[in-house]
Amino acid sequence: ITGTLGENGWYISSISLTFRYDPEYVDEIWYKIGDGNWQQYQDNSIDISDNGFTVIPWKWIDHLGLEFIQTPIVIKIDKKFFYFIIFDSKPYNINKVR
Repeated sequence: ITGTLGENGWYISSISLTFRYDPEYVDEIWYKIGDGNWQQYQDNSIDISDNGFTVIPWKWIDHLGLEFIQTPIVIKIDKKFFYFIIFDSKPYNINKVR
């Protein structure tokens, strides 16, 4: 997963998800975003930009056709971050807190 990671596992930007696997053992990877339809992974990144939780169920299939269902990936995105500005006793010293 690539993206800008904030605090507590939340991304503060859109993310790109890439599956890395050994083609000697894995024939196909399938995933779906939320309640969407299953899609076969095509060796390109999957981009997620929606704020909130995104659940990505996924599975892989070996060369014998056996299916291995994996733990879903949960992506948390909050791009609507904001700052509190705290002034201390010196007027030129401003601290930003996310």
